[in-house]
Amino acid sequence: MARALVFVLNLAAAILFAASSAQALDVADQWSSIRAEGMGGAFTAVVDDADALFYNPAGLAGQTKFAWEVLDLNLGANGTENIKTLQDVISGGQDNMTTNLQQLYGKRVWFGGHAKTSILIPNFAMSAFTGTAAGVSVTNPANTQMNLNYFFDYGFAAGGGFELVPEILKFGLAARRFNRTGTNLPIGAATLANLDTDTLQNELKRRGVGYGADLGLNLTLPGPISPTISAVWRNAGVTTFSHDEGAGAPPPIQPEYIFGAAMKIKGAIVDIT
Repeated sequence: MARALVFVLNLAAAILFAASSAQALDVADQWSSIRAEGMGGAFTAVVDDADALFYNPAGLAGQTKFAWEVLDLNLGANGTENIKTLQDVISGGQDNMTTNLQQLYGKRVWFGGHAKTSILIPNFAMSAFTGTAAGVSVTNPANTQMNLNYFFDYGFAAGGGFELVPEILKFGLAARRFNRTGTNLPIGAATLANLDTDTLQNELKRRGVGYGADLGLNLTLPGPISPTISAVWRNAGVTTFSHDEGAGAPPPIQPEYIFGAAMKIKGAIVDIT
C-alpha cells in the first residue's frame, strides 16, 4: 500500500506542477474572468462584455460595442504552504508514509489556470479557451480516502442576446463545444492496495467531447438608479461527454441555477455599480 501511495502522490505532484502543459477543472471556475474574481464571483447581474458567455449570456443583449480581448490568462494555487506539505509527504519516503500522510488530512492542494481570447460585437460574442484544474486531498484518518481530481479542457464558445422588452427584459443563450481529459477519482485504502500504474493512468486519461448550453435572463428597471435581477441556468440539462480514450467518458457536468442582483447609480462623472 505504501508504494501505491507514493506513486499516487508523485503523480498528483506531477499533475499539480505541470498541468498547464499536460495533453495526455469544477469547471466553470477555470474559465473565470479576472474582473469577476476581483468581485468575489458576484458577476451574473453585472457582466457586459464577452465574459457573458461564461457567466450570463443575457449580458450580451443591447451591447453596441466592438471589442477583442486578445488574451485573458489566469493561474492560481490555494497556497504555497499546502503544496510544500505535499512535497514533504513525498520526500518522507515509503517507510514513514502513514505518518507523513497525516499532514494532508483535512487539506486540499489545488492548482488551476486558463487562457482565452474573445471577440465581442453588438449582441454577440465568441471565445476560444483552454484551461486546467488539478487537486489532491486526503480524508478519514481511520480508513484513508484520497481524492485526485484532474481536468484539461480546450474548446470554443459562442452566444448572443436580445431585448425582449427594450432596456428592461433581456434574454441570452450561449453554447460551447469542448474536449475534456480527466476525471474525479476517489481512491480508498482497499483500492490503493491493488492499484497499478496502468489502471490509474487509464482512469486519468478519460477523454471525450462535450456540448453545453447556458440560458440567462436580466430584468432591469431603467433610471438614474437602475437595479437588475438576473437568473442563469448553466449547463442546461446535463453536459455529457463522448468516450474517446481511457477507461470511460469524463464525468458529466451537472446543471447550476444562479441568481444575482446589482444596482447601477449613474453620475455626472462616474457610474457606481
